[in-house]
Amino acid sequence: MTHIAFIGFGEAAQSMAAGLAKEPAVTALSAFDIRFADAAVAGDLFSRAEQRKVKAHKDMGAAVAGADIVLSLVVGSAAVKVGEEAGKHLKPGQVLIDLNSISPDAKKRVGEALAKGGRADFAEGAVMARVPPYGHKVPILLAGKTADRAAALMNKAGMAIEAVGTEIGQACAVKMIRSIIVKGVEALLIES
Repeated sequence: MTHIAFIGFGEAAQSMAAGLAKEPAVTALSAFDIRFADAAVAGDLFSRAEQRKVKAHKDMGAAVAGADIVLSLVVGSAAVKVGEEAGKHLKPGQVLIDLNSISPDAKKRVGEALAKGGRADFAEGAVMARVPPYGHKVPILLAGKTADRAAALMNKAGMAIEAVGTEIGQACAVKMIRSIIVKGVEALLIES
């Protein structure tokens, strides 16, 4: 049984949460988003969380407490800061997975920031398709020392995860190479 927490509750997290809420292996869903503290948008976000059976928190520590897997889905510029803050709250055995669209070097900085705050595990992920059509079943690649364990937990929760390596940056590098090849082939076809 798995408790999954989200840091950032935007479109991708909401889409994943809607499917995860229906999975029998998922015991709890929780989320932290800085917008939960903004009165102008908080009501709508809390409503979306409630619809998806997600316990919304204004405090990151409360949101990640007891979670087996913590998924970071924030804007790329906030990823390292999230790693720093999460490190203060996560305990050994918990896994933070950075799913943000950032470079391999930035993923390494997130892992380093997390390690400064505590002893939680870290894996980096690359979301390989647009999330909303797939929801929690969107293909995701993981890399890092704990990628195999994290992939097993997430796959039990009905997700489509593949561990591709033990080095941070490998998953997002695969995504970047794939993107270059696909876009290159498209450009060649147009030019032909």
